[in-house]
Amino acid sequence: MKRNLPQETSITELSPSQPKEKSLRLSHPLHPNTAYITSLEECEDSASLTKLLTQLTPTEAVSDCSRANAYSQTLLNLFQKHRDRCDRERLLLTLASVLPHSSNPFTFSAYKQLSDLLNPDLHPSVAAQVLHCIQTLWRLPHLSVSEGSSIADKLCRIISDYLDATPDYNLRIHCLGILATWSPDHSGSLLLLPRDLLIGLLSNVDPRVRAGALAALYRCLETGVVVDASLYPLATPCLSDDDDEVRLNAQRLVFLIGKSFPESDVVLPDSGERLRCADAAFARLCVAVSDTARCVRRDAVALLGRIGNVGQTFLEQTLDKKLLPGLRRGRQTESRVGWATGRKWGDDLPVDDVTDCAVLIEAGGCGAFIHGLEDEYLEVRSAAVDSLRRLATANPAFAPKIHDFLIDMINDEIESVRLATIEALQELVDVARLSLDQLETLLGGLDDHSLEIRRSIRRLLAVVPLNSKPALTALLHALLRNLERYPADRAAVWECLRTVGASHPYVCLSMVPELLNLHPLFDPHEADIDNDEYISILVLIFNAAVGCPQMVPLIPGTALRHYHYLRDSHPTLVPPLDYVELRDVEGPSSTPQDVDVEPVNSIIKQLNSFPSTAVNPELLNLVQRDLQCVSRCYPSLASHAEYLRLYVECVALLSRSHHASSDASRFSSSTLAAIQKLSDNLESLEHLYVNLNAEDSTKLMCLKLRVECLHLLSSLQESDDYQKKLKVCHSFIQTLNMVKIKLCEAAVSDKLVNALVTAKLDSNKPVLLSEYVKCLFESNNSIALDLQLSGSIRRRSARLHKPTENLEVVSKFAAGTALKLDIISSLYNLNSSIANVRIRVRLPNTNVQYFQIDPSHVSMVTTNELSLSTSIYISSTGWTDSSSIDLDLIYSTSDILGTEVTVPLCDVVKILLLPHPIK
Repeated sequence: MKRNLPQETSITELSPSQPKEKSLRLSHPLHPNTAYITSLEECEDSASLTKLLTQLTPTEAVSDCSRANAYSQTLLNLFQKHRDRCDRERLLLTLASVLPHSSNPFTFSAYKQLSDLLNPDLHPSVAAQVLHCIQTLWRLPHLSVSEGSSIADKLCRIISDYLDATPDYNLRIHCLGILATWSPDHSGSLLLLPRDLLIGLLSNVDPRVRAGALAALYRCLETGVVVDASLYPLATPCLSDDDDEVRLNAQRLVFLIGKSFPESDVVLPDSGERLRCADAAFARLCVAVSDTARCVRRDAVALLGRIGNVGQTFLEQTLDKKLLPGLRRGRQTESRVGWATGRKWGDDLPVDDVTDCAVLIEAGGCGAFIHGLEDEYLEVRSAAVDSLRRLATANPAFAPKIHDFLIDMINDEIESVRLATIEALQELVDVARLSLDQLETLLGGLDDHSLEIRRSIRRLLAVVPLNSKPALTALLHALLRNLERYPADRAAVWECLRTVGASHPYVCLSMVPELLNLHPLFDPHEADIDNDEYISILVLIFNAAVGCPQMVPLIPGTALRHYHYLRDSHPTLVPPLDYVELRDVEGPSSTPQDVDVEPVNSIIKQLNSFPSTAVNPELLNLVQRDLQCVSRCYPSLASHAEYLRLYVECVALLSRSHHASSDASRFSSSTLAAIQKLSDNLESLEHLYVNLNAEDSTKLMCLKLRVECLHLLSSLQESDDYQKKLKVCHSFIQTLNMVKIKLCEAAVSDKLVNALVTAKLDSNKPVLLSEYVKCLFESNNSIALDLQLSGSIRRRSARLHKPTENLEVVSKFAAGTALKLDIISSLYNLNSSIANVRIRVRLPNTNVQYFQIDPSHVSMVTTNELSLSTSIYISSTGWTDSSSIDLDLIYSTSDILGTEVTVPLCDVVKILLLPHPIK
């Protein structure tokens, strides 16, 4: 191998010179979006423009309104610069995707610029894209075009020229789309558009153009441009069009005509008979219920319930598949007068012959609601149920005729349809009464597996009027069967029986001997008061006795003794009876509200009467016990009593922790446990109770600051690491600053809190901070209770109906596969914070899983109660032995420093699982 010769190197010695003076230059680098826009403005050819338009992702372009505005304005400027048709289409297509993210002032400016771009010389495909951008702007909720009347007039004239002159279908479709979404602020501009032009487009060969023309005519009628029913004979032929979209828009137009001009006369095309516009539109929509397209059938059935002032005969025809005599009109002819001569066969037919009568509704429209209720798609059946409800509410004479059909829909296979049917029956309960057969069919729904269905049926049964003993007997037996099959429905069943008994006192009077097993000669045996069925019967009888005093002498003495027990254990279910000798604490003139409020007020007055120095732990324990009894016995005051109980418990724990911190040099394990329990109780008071007034919030802040002081003292005494002490002090100062912000305008009576808020503390001196806080504790160790009863406090809580805790039932699944658990729960006072609710599962390997709730799985029961019905999936490969998991609902939120806090909403339910290995 030939070796390269080494090259000579020379070293040059530089003469010393003065060092160059360094200067600091502040550079402002361009944002990537700004640099991109600059490159976009400088491109000249189509290839580079196409490359740049596809280079920037939409996320980068619309990250904020200012960038979206700049990007949109650049695209509009490039449109004026480039003359190539393809380049302009690309620019407008990109602009349409960016405009929705622009700010409000710029959208109106872009609207004016795009309107100025339209002219007859513009290529049809480019003009279509410009109209597409304008239509995108019109869909924005924040765009205000009320000031651009001149722009609207100009736009309407250009659209009229395009529709009249251009043969391009795409441009016509975009023009009609603009008219279909025309702003009501500029309805006068539509007068510049010739109506004959839109009518002529109804016979266009393109179905999209025909559908767009119908939508534009609908907008003209909706905005008041068309003020008569002259469009009806033009829209009805489109109901038999081959395209689904055309038929859909045509029936909407027919519906709006019938609703806007119900008393106008229209001529039927087949028979030439004159008919009211509302009746004629209703008849045409009935025919559309038998359409082949699902969307057309659903829309037609939904529109039937929104037409008003429909004749009674037409309404009844929707429930019968045979043509009713009221919808036939005979014709009078001379050949029908006199006797038949018999000289020619069929020369003179009878007057009532159908072949010589004008039929006001087609055969396909007969029994429209029967077809709708029997449809194979659930959305059509749901729409039929809703339309029947609307029509029956507006026409009380029509309501009794639809009960049989609605009752049959309770047996539908889809839960949402059954639920809609029950809600419709509940709205019609005041208009028409249920027969015994219909009631028995309705009671069969109490055996449904769905909690929502059972709850809805019980709400319906609570308001259904019953006028016979067999009806009430059937209802009672069905509710008792429901109670036996679903024990979790006990409270709801009792509440239903309470309402039924109060509504039907004299019907219950005839059932008392049968229900209580009374004998004319022998006294009955005493029933078991712990039997749920027996309690259900007593709830029914005692509530009926309020409105029927004659019932009280029929009640045996054993049942009257049980009355006193039920009044104490279930005061909301059993009302006070003036005819029964009550205990002295309950006078005959007392109301349930007075009885409920009296125990809590007495406890508060007695406790507030003691000075703060005389409040000892024994007294606080007695107060907690009394408030806990009030919470159990008076459900209407459960939230208030539980809130006060937790507050008193926090004061007791805080007092005990104060004495422990001052007596000992180090915190014991029991004191640390008390501090932890105190923190948990404060989190419950802060996050689980809503509608707290400003004074209650101030008290909680003062308690929280005292607890933070205890955390500071315990952490500083337990730790020897200086860095950890600094971290604890820094966290305490942060909490103190946040409390200062919260209490800036509040009147605080706690001296310790006032001293901490006004003091200037340094987090870098842990020893001094600890000594200062400890001295404050020793000088201010008393806490004033000052309890008050607020009438608006509500507690966030939950109650699990499924799954229930039963360790004898084992759920088996293969390891590595998923096990489905159905969750059914009632949520209370969580309407505005359902997003904070989580399902928590503790696995045997100490792992915790959280499941977020889908809002679509939550339905409203009352104003303060929600129903949750969802499912979760659990899988595990870590264990194969039988073990239990803990499941509960929690409320997830953040504390004053932004740290995540979880508070339980219900008790933990243990579920036994047995995963087995896959063979």
